This record gives sequence, structure tokens and C-alpha cells, in this order.
Amino acid sequence: MENGTNKTKLKKLWHSHGETILFLLLLTIFIAYATYLALNLKGGIIPDGTVHYNLSKHFATTLGIPEDNVEAIYVKGVYIKQNPFLYYWINGSVINVFKHLFKPQTEAPIWYALRMLSVLYAAGTVCFAYLLSKEFITQKWWRLLPVFLLTNTLMFVFISGGINYDNLVNLLCTAGLYFLARVLNHKAFLPNSLAWMISIALGTLTKYTVLPLALAMGIAWLIFLVKNRESILPIKIQGWAQWALLTLFTLLAAGNLAIYGVNLVKHQAILPPCESILTQEQCALSVFEVRLESIGLEQKLTLIESIRQGYPDPIRYFFTLWLPTLIMRIYGILGFRTYYPQTVQIAHMVLFYSVLLIAILFYRDFNLKILSFLGILVFYGLTLFLKNYDFELTFGFRTIALQGRYIFPVITIAYIALTKVLLSIPIKRIRIPILFVILGLYFVTGPLTFILRYKAIFLDWFKP
Repeated sequence: MENGTNKTKLKKLWHSHGETILFLLLLTIFIAYATYLALNLKGGIIPDGTVHYNLSKHFATTLGIPEDNVEAIYVKGVYIKQNPFLYYWINGSVINVFKHLFKPQTEAPIWYALRMLSVLYAAGTVCFAYLLSKEFITQKWWRLLPVFLLTNTLMFVFISGGINYDNLVNLLCTAGLYFLARVLNHKAFLPNSLAWMISIALGTLTKYTVLPLALAMGIAWLIFLVKNRESILPIKIQGWAQWALLTLFTLLAAGNLAIYGVNLVKHQAILPPCESILTQEQCALSVFEVRLESIGLEQKLTLIESIRQGYPDPIRYFFTLWLPTLIMRIYGILGFRTYYPQTVQIAHMVLFYSVLLIAILFYRDFNLKILSFLGILVFYGLTLFLKNYDFELTFGFRTIALQGRYIFPVITIAYIALTKVLLSIPIKRIRIPILFVILGLYFVTGPLTFILRYKAIFLDWFKP
């Protein structure tokens, strides 16, 4: 009798909270993967990990913003002045607290502490991805598909275990998208509006590439405000919490103006040129300058010149080089060590075009929220595409600056769109097999397969 009662309770628990339980399981597995990478990856594997670590140590020398006067900082032409620095300031504070509490005798524990901080950032990104998914997908269980796809995206998991500011950027951008989605779902306009603005303002203080996303989100928010102005205006600030959010946003906006506003006025650019901060000899050490010297063209081509010399025009570049390479470097790894099997690239290209075809045939659920987020995805992707094409004109179409992790601030939108397209298939006997094929593809090309096959990049803790 007691066993029957327990089974009934378990059934009720699963029926009421099964989706949450499964999400927590996916999150736990992801944290396990990321933690394993954080504790076992050899140094020099994560892209720019050493540069980020050196900058973090430099910020640990002061409570404020340090000067560009340490050789370890500009060894690669990296500089601090008039650049977004939030990630390094946080890391510097963490280093000081860690040293005070544990008094490490070597730098290794500090290195691992910063890596584990990245794991926390990435776990937060996964949580906000799930919350964002729930704002778009009403069907139970299907809301977990974008989470599964994200936590089995190899490059996302890979950088989650390393010292890289993209982890903080991904967290802030996904949080901002979630709060914006709540606004578009007519939920608490003012606090959610301030929350997405604060998240993105923190993101732009972390990395300047968040600026196009901020612009796209701002346009979507403004359109919603104008369309619903009768029910929203006048906006009334109620309670200390909303005043606190408004004050925080004001301070962050001022911080952004102090960086980007000054740069636009003084240098007519988003970021100041290296030569205005460091010496010409120091700037020549930057990764960009070193690559330009070794493999770059003698002179940057114009669009017409590049086409005349046989390089692809923008449309041909998108389909034949940019998209395949981007997919390859999302589901592979590009850093100091590279891993991107061609079979993985082909499989995901087939998936991309299949989902696009299904969307054309079946998907009809378009509203302001859907169109806004698709617009954000396309705008951000187009900005990345144009930036990459501009680099190709300098380096002769070698895909130097094309890295999969640059699309991660908006990749959750793509995964939610994929899920909604699958749900639009009217015939269940077709929809379910396609779902299982996608689940199998992402599992086989995910972190578990990589960890089991490529042990050479991991530390061998058990070697006698």
C-alpha cells in the first residue's frame, strides 16, 4: 500500500514538475561538462585565454582602472584606455578576494578560479535561455529543446571552461533578450524594460560587439512602445526597486557614454586607434598586425577589385564560404587547437536548409514579438557578416576573423526559431522522427564525443 502511495506521489511530482526536473538535469550535465573542461584543459587551448588572464591580473593591482603601462598587457597590442573593461575589473576583484581567502602559493589556483567563474556565467546563460524559450514556446517539454541544443553546441561548452569574456557577454545578452521578450509579452513594462537595458548596458561595457545587438533591441522596444503607447504611457515609477533600476541604468548609460561617446567625438570611431594609446612598436605586436604582416594583402581591396580578382561577391561569399565556415566553427572548435570534422559541417548544413524549407512550407505564426526577435537575429547576423567580409578584403578571404562564438549572443533565438518551425509541421509522424534526428545529431557532435575522443588536449592527472 505504501509503495502504491509513493508511486502516486512520484507520478504527481513528475506531472507537475517534470519539465523543471529535466531542465535541472540538462543544466547539471552541462555544468559537469564545463567543469571538466575548466579543470582539465591544458593552458593555451581556449582562444585568447592568456591575454584575458594577464589583463585580469593587471586589474587586480588596483580598485579602479589601471594604466596601460605593463609589458604583459600590450605584448599583443591590447590596451585598456577607452575600451570596455567590465570583465577584467570583475576578474581582478575575484583574484583579490581569492588571494585574501585562500592565499595560493602559485598562480594555478587563480587560473582555475577564473575558469570556474566562466562556468557560472555559462550556467547562467543556460538558465536564461530556458526562461527565454518559455516566453515563446507554450508546449510543455518542447521548451527544453533550445536548452538541449545550446548545451550540446560544442564551441559554447568549450569556451565555458575557459577564461574568455564571451562567457559574460553571452550571459548578459541572453538575459537582456529574456527581459525584452517579457516586455513584448506585455509583462510589467517598466521593470522589464529597465532590466533588458541594464543587461545590455553591462554587455556593452564588457565587449563593444554588443552595440549592434543593443541597437536592434532598442528599435524593437521602441516599435512596441509606439504601437502600445495608449496602454503604456504615461510611465509611472513606483517603489524603491524601480527607482533603483532606473538609477543603475542611468549610471551604466553614463559609463557607456564615457567610453563610446568620447571615442566618437575624439576619434570618430567606436574604439580609439591603437596608435593613440600605445607606441607604434607596441601596436605592431597585436594579433591583427602580426597576421596582416604575415598573411595579409599588401593593400586592402575594394569590393569591385576583389570581384575582379576572382574573390566571391557578398552573396556568393555568404552561401559558399561564410555560412559553411560559421557552422563549422560553431559545432567544432577554433582556437589554438582546431577541431571541425567535415561530416559535422555537412550534417548541420543539411539541417539548416531542411529547417528553412520546412519554415517556408508550414510556418505562419508571425506577430510583433516573433518578427522583432527574427529581426534582431538577422540584424546581428548581418552585422557580423559585413564585419567578416570587410576583414576578407584585407586578408584575401582566409576567414581569419570568422569564429563561431561570435554568434552566441543570439544563438538562443535561432534555436527557439528551429523549435517553433518543427512545431509547425502538421503531421506528428513526420515531426517526431525529425526531432529525434536532431537530438541524435547534437548528442553525437556534442561535448561528450569530443571529450572521449580527443584526450591529448587534457591534463593527465593520473600519470605516475
